[in-house]
Amino acid sequence: PDNIAYKSTMLLQYVDPKSYHNLSEYFKQEEEKHKKYNLSTSFQASKISIMTSGKEVEIEGILSSQFGEESKVKKRSTFKIEYEKSNGRLL
Repeated sequence: PDNIAYKSTMLLQYVDPKSYHNLSEYFKQEEEKHKKYNLSTSFQASKISIMTSGKEVEIEGILSSQFGEESKVKKRSTFKIEYEKSNGRLL
């Protein structure tokens, strides 16, 4: 919860301008949840697949969440990330 704002700011540097507002709002909501519930999360990737379109990646792995000091949850999760190149930058 202490560094979610910093990490959000870092990630938003690489976001396509068309998605910036939506992701910025998402991160604000997540920051509130993390602070309210003393939530800490981490993701350990185990498989990365480039989709046939060449502009999407699926990342599979284990999402670990800890609420406060005692409650821990681990679950297999898959995230799809869309990307594109702009002026030599990967967005």
